[in-house]
Amino acid sequence: FELRLLLARDSDALTAAGRIFAEEILRLHVRRARQRGHQRARAGAITFPQRFGGALNLNVHYHLAVPDGVFSLAKGVTRATFRPLPRPTPDQLQEVTERTAQRVLAWLRRRRLIADDPEELSRSPEPGALDEFLATALGMGQLVSLPTMGEAEAATDLASPPESRSARRGGAAEGFNVHAAVLVPASDREGRERLLRYCARAPVSLERLTLLPDGRVAYALRHTWRPDQSHRIMQPLEFLARLAALIPPPRHPLIRFHGVFAPNCRWRAAVVPEVTEPTA
Repeated sequence: FELRLLLARDSDALTAAGRIFAEEILRLHVRRARQRGHQRARAGAITFPQRFGGALNLNVHYHLAVPDGVFSLAKGVTRATFRPLPRPTPDQLQEVTERTAQRVLAWLRRRRLIADDPEELSRSPEPGALDEFLATALGMGQLVSLPTMGEAEAATDLASPPESRSARRGGAAEGFNVHAAVLVPASDREGRERLLRYCARAPVSLERLTLLPDGRVAYALRHTWRPDQSHRIMQPLEFLARLAALIPPPRHPLIRFHGVFAPNCRWRAAVVPEVTEPTA
């Protein structure tokens, strides 16, 4: 929770953590491609940094859309060739998690944002209103059960089909977690669009928001944790504090492109689809 609060407060740290995570995934893809004989290969990813969870709570995390493969570009050729790769193994996902955790924590320590001895931390300004908002949004708050309100309680994650616990794929290390079980086939254009819309969704769903007769605000949880905890109940001031905490920092892009998808990559023009001018 302390690291989530730090990433929510410090936009440079938020950027660095997402960049390091993407770099480790691309590094793994390129290494696996070279093992299969594709020496001149590069990978790409799209990152969606998010500050919110499914219960109007502060929950800094990242969604990454990553092709399961690499691109190769021969000399004198204008279009890159996509080389599919098998899905990463559990050991490889664990390696990505561990390396990401180590590099992020090292980055934070070098900038004295975290330390074993509080005296070694960089001095920060006195806590202000935003810090209070962040702390409020990080807390659980009041969770209760209310009568069904439309279809709010039936909301599901359209990007993640149900799967058994044994089929989950990911890794965990030093408080960092990676989930890599969502797969969309290359031929499923609608599924790919649905996945990206989910990654880029807004932090608040008006369909799940209700004003109670006594003036309090109820927000239906996307996933019901317990039968008696289906809604978050807030006083108007707490509701405004949670909304303020979910606003991203100024000049902080909510979509970032890495590797061959990056705007300054020389391979980008050879990778992205060619634009066809409409005919009359």
